[in-house]
Amino acid sequence: MPTIAIIDGIVILMYWDDHTPPHFHVMKDDFRAKFEIATGQMLSGQLDRRSLRKVQEWTELNRDLLMTAWDSCQTGKPGTTT
Repeated sequence: MPTIAIIDGIVILMYWDDHTPPHFHVMKDDFRAKFEIATGQMLSGQLDRRSLRKVQEWTELNRDLLMTAWDSCQTGKPGTTT
């Protein structure tokens, strides 16, 4: 499972060959959540408010990176991670 980024202790990652819609997973402390790339909305899980805002802001700024990583995970080819 490639780590895409770590922001203030928030780990953003994807799973190889995951199901649609395009999404990413977030881990922070005991919190776990899943976010849709296109909208930045939390699909499932829980996250504290501050982290939720950070993830949504980061998603807005990095949507292209996330889609590139999603495409790489779907094809099984390593992509660029930060």
